[in-house]
Amino acid sequence: MKPIFDVIDAEIERSLAELFELLRIPSVSARGENMRPCAEALARHAQSVGLDAELLESSGPPALLATSPHLQGAPTLLFYGHYDVHPPEPLDAWTTPPFEPTRREGRIYARGAGDNKGQHFAHLKAVDVVRRIRGSLPLNVVLFVDGEEEVGSPHLPELVLRHSDRLRADVAVTADGSFDASGKPCVVFGVRGMLYVELRARGARRDLHSGNFGGLAPNPAWRLVELLSAIRRADGCVTIPGFEESVRPLTRAERSALDALPFPGGLLREMGVDRFAGDPALSPWEKLLCRPTANVAGIVSGWTGSGPKTIVPASATAKMDFRLVPDQDPDRLFDALVSHASTLGFGDVDIKKLQAWPPSRTPLDDPFGRAAIRAVERAWGVAPLVYPSLGASLPHFLFTRELGMPSVLVPYANPDQSNHAPNENLTIEAFRRGIRTSAALMLEVAGIRG
Repeated sequence: MKPIFDVIDAEIERSLAELFELLRIPSVSARGENMRPCAEALARHAQSVGLDAELLESSGPPALLATSPHLQGAPTLLFYGHYDVHPPEPLDAWTTPPFEPTRREGRIYARGAGDNKGQHFAHLKAVDVVRRIRGSLPLNVVLFVDGEEEVGSPHLPELVLRHSDRLRADVAVTADGSFDASGKPCVVFGVRGMLYVELRARGARRDLHSGNFGGLAPNPAWRLVELLSAIRRADGCVTIPGFEESVRPLTRAERSALDALPFPGGLLREMGVDRFAGDPALSPWEKLLCRPTANVAGIVSGWTGSGPKTIVPASATAKMDFRLVPDQDPDRLFDALVSHASTLGFGDVDIKKLQAWPPSRTPLDDPFGRAAIRAVERAWGVAPLVYPSLGASLPHFLFTRELGMPSVLVPYANPDQSNHAPNENLTIEAFRRGIRTSAALMLEVAGIRG
């Protein structure tokens, strides 16, 4: 790896200049702005490093598919990322404009620097250096870059299924998120799934005076509160039939990996609370990464301004997210939720499914996952922390369930990257290590022959 690492280090300024070209394109998917220009710019970069690049069309923004010349009998490594970015507002909170990338004190400040342009661009730079140093790539590489991750990737399943033969690989690797707060790298073997729902209760045709109609007119806000209390008890138990029954028990290796993870000290103080929620018999890591949750994200009903306003509201809306673990199925859970509400007498409450992603988890002893661990150690010079799962949700089920391949997450960005917030940034050192990690990943995966 040393000749490859030396070139990566020597060419870091050139790599940064090329990354800045992409960061200047305000590809905000929530507003549908500049999506195609960004995809086309990324395609040109992919072609410049020897990949065949094509934009995959859908009814949303295009995705990029870039592939290396086929090498018969060699493993195939798929890199997944996204070129869309979160809206930059509030603009006045940025020290420098969000789409004018700026270097300050060893960091790149720009929207998309860490989430996710800087991370997936590291793959392209690694492909370039490995190809030039070795004369050709030692494996097959597929780069698949989504244009809608920040809005829930609504068209990604359609694209994956339509192009499944071209996307099928021996392993999928995603560089997204942040490495550990301790500064150590990490390799993550799974993500939780998610079911996001909206619950709406209706009362009278308009808001009513609570003095004239209170106690007579039905109150949809109370209706929702009663339903929410019936879905999850005060002790945290979710009452939806079958909710816990399909949860896959942790393996011995997964439990050992959880026990080996350092838990951040001072987290209670940072959150401003005096205890963790949930079953006290479970470790914080298990609750955060490997157990399902039922969360009320928000409730809106009637008057929300300052001062009194005495009304019986005409409607009330709540939004909930359920984080799911193997082997929970979000579609079956949604049906069970609707049935449960109806059985309890809440059939008048409208329940709408807004988003559904199944969970994904790759076994810790998967050979390609172990290759990712070795690659990170070679690039960083230190063994990574191994996470059985991430607490958050990503569409990795498309790789593991639909395409039948292992999938791991290897975050390249610094923990204080401020993604989705003003002054998003990526340290130059994190970008450099990301390129080195992608290069090491290619060589480690290439060494695995069926």
